[in-house]
This record gives sequence, C-alpha cells and structure tokens, in this order.
Amino acid sequence: MAIKYNRLQLVIDIIRGREDLWTGPNRHVKNVYAIGDKLIHSPQDGNDLISKYLQYDKPRLICRYGTLELETVRQFFQFRNKPWNYSRGHKFSFMYTAGFFPNDDYNMTKFACMQCEVTKRIDILGVRSEKYEIEFVPKYLPDQAKIVDIDAILYPFKCEKPWTLCLKNKKVLVIHPFDETIKRQYEKKNLIFPDKEFLPDFDLITFKPVQGIGYASRNLPYSTWFEALEDMKSKIKEIDFDVALIGAGAYGMFLGDYCKSLGKKAVHVGGALQLYFGIKGKRWDDDGFYNEHWIRPQKSDMPEGAELFECGTFAYW
Repeated sequence: MAIKYNRLQLVIDIIRGREDLWTGPNRHVKNVYAIGDKLIHSPQDGNDLISKYLQYDKPRLICRYGTLELETVRQFFQFRNKPWNYSRGHKFSFMYTAGFFPNDDYNMTKFACMQCEVTKRIDILGVRSEKYEIEFVPKYLPDQAKIVDIDAILYPFKCEKPWTLCLKNKKVLVIHPFDETIKRQYEKKNLIFPDKEFLPDFDLITFKPVQGIGYASRNLPYSTWFEALEDMKSKIKEIDFDVALIGAGAYGMFLGDYCKSLGKKAVHVGGALQLYFGIKGKRWDDDGFYNEHWIRPQKSDMPEGAELFECGTFAYW
C-alpha cells in the first residue's frame, strides 16, 4: 500500500532530528539560522548567491545531501564501534530507494567515507537543518563554503530572478533518468511557469544516468555501484558542456564533484530537478505547481520494482 509522502518524510525527520519539525500545516516549532559559524542563507538570498557563483569563471560544486546518503554517513559514525554497521531497514532502503549495490557493510562504508571527502570540495551546500547536518557539516565543509536553505536549490522558481536565468546561452548538461521527457518538455519551457521567466534559451544536452532503484540493479552490467559511477564519469568526460544540472539519485553529488574536477560548474538538485521541466511527481501533487502543460513521466521512465522506492510513495512518477 502506498504511503503518503509527507507522512514518511515526517518519520524520517523525527528520526534524523530535523530542527523545524511540523506542528501543523506550514508551522514550525524551531528554526535554525546557522550551522557552526556559518549563516544559513534564506531561499531568496541563497538563490542570489548561487546566481553569483554560476557567473564566476571558476569551477563550482553546488549541492545538497540526499536523505538516505546522509543517513548512511550518520550510521557509519554511530555504529562503527559496534558489531554491526548499518540497520537492516536502512540497508533495504539504500538498495531499493537509493539504488546502491551491493548493500554490504564494506561498500556502504566506502560510500560514507567518499561522501565525507566530497564534502571538503563543496562551494555551496543546501541544508534542511537536520540535527545530524548541524553536527556533521562543520567537520568537513571547507571554511570558504557557503550554506543555503535547501529550497534555494530545489525550488528556484519560487524566487525572484531564479538562478536558472544564469544558464542563458550556456551548454547545459542535464543528468537525469527522464532524459527524453525532459527534451520534450524543454520545447514548451515558457508554458511551464507562464507567470515568470525561469528557463532561458540554452543548448540542452541530456545524459541518462545509471538507475538501480527497485529491481533495476539486477539487470545492470556492473558488479558494484562504484563501477557504474566510474563508467558514467568516463562518458561525461567526453561531453562538451558548461554547467551540469544533476538529479541522479545517490550518484548526484559524486557526479557533480567530478564535473567540478573537469573545470565545469555543477548543481546537484536531486529529485526536484524534474519540476524545472514541468514533469509531475506524486511528491508534489498537492503543492500547486502544475498547469495543463505539465506531464507525468513516461511509462518507460518507471523502473521495475518502483513500488519498493520509499515504501511505495511513487514520489517521482
């Protein structure tokens, strides 16, 4: 039976210690304005900061943590001196929702350590103000890095002068499983958010990343998640682009880091990237974003075993 997304997310938030837990519709009990000695920029200020960084003539990594990816790091540090390393429930979720394989302790620990290393190279980090982010981020984020409210990355269309306008006339690589649907929707980009300018004219290049969620990993030609990551890196290296927009599950932050190493700019948006192109998902069905020009992903965009994703939320479909 499908679980309402917001209910599932609330359970995750409680477990992970989110600081602005809901007490009712659009209400919060507490807000966090800084992590360590770094101000958390508001969504609008964060949007403006991202715009500024995208206009610099320097490689940049702008990203956020995935829910399960950060939980893997949390459990690594929590249980590393215990007989076990990761809970059974998290291993299940990390495999079927995040698409990580094989989900044994060795490979999950390798992933956690790699994420700590990537954090050291982030330029702008979007956060949800969870308790563990507050504990973890100051240890690894570089001194010069900025922190923004995650909504600055997820929902720039809510902001004045969204940072996406900085993509004008650029070669934009969109790394996302819905590659063909994104191409179709970009053709009617001015109809998706008709009341504001959001997606400018740019040279759209799409790249379909490896998808291992549900049962999809059974049919992949890779023995590990890391092999798939390296194969994608080798293919991306051959693409001529200026900026990458990334929604690629657990691969996202790592692909963004690789794009930065190539001298490019990367924004790891995550699942919300499909909204930029007017693609519906059950996660956002009640948020009032849609109009008649929005569409559902194609049937071919849904992997086998999608009912295992987030215990049946079908969040992106």
